[in-house]
Amino acid sequence: MYPEAIHSNDGDGLPVAVIGSGPVGLAAACHLLEREFTPLVVEAGDAVAAGVASWGHVRVFSPWRYNVDAAATRLLEGEGWSLPTPEDYPTGEELRRDYLIPLAETEALKDKIRLSARVISVRCADRGVEDDCERNRK
Repeated sequence: MYPEAIHSNDGDGLPVAVIGSGPVGLAAACHLLEREFTPLVVEAGDAVAAGVASWGHVRVFSPWRYNVDAAATRLLEGEGWSLPTPEDYPTGEELRRDYLIPLAETEALKDKIRLSARVISVRCADRGVEDDCERNRK
């Protein structure tokens, strides 16, 4: 599950798991990269932003300028991408095609996304997180 090429910056050799490759998951991965952590994006669907694809025909309720993340924009612009007309309202398919798929295909992210990978459990690790986990169980 954890390729040797993927490492976090804390020396334990494990990436930071990000569940889902939609707008929030990919934005989280970009923020992790900027902080020199290695993300591992796990997507249950067989394509990036598979959930968005299911409503691709629907126009979103906010314009492009509110649908793109700053860290993701910095990463994309470094590879020649430019924001579509900021005041236009994209459909889900346009959001995928013109933003999420190009983001997932960047050099920084393309090897850190696993498709058709369903998360079946998440547990607290033995790294001092148990206190928070115990508190959340009550």
